[in-house]
Amino acid sequence: MTALDRLLAEAHPDGTFGGSRPAPQPARSTCAWCGHSRALTDAGRFWPHRKGDDPCPGSGRRPRTHPATAARHRAALLADLRTRKAA
Repeated sequence: MTALDRLLAEAHPDGTFGGSRPAPQPARSTCAWCGHSRALTDAGRFWPHRKGDDPCPGSGRRPRTHPATAARHRAALLADLRTRKAA
């Protein structure tokens, strides 16, 4: 920790130096059924959405991803949960 980091930590113990932090964006993935980028719930499933006028069959399902991508997504969700619990 540098001297500047120590000074900022003392002056701003809640970590808000430079203004408030932006809200985290929801994870996104491409729906295999409609082909659009859609937001995922905290459980890693697609939010309900429509394909044209009809409900998309991909609503509520997990995205089809490569195992390495899924592992990174799970790690990001866990890190986000840890920061929410710490705050």
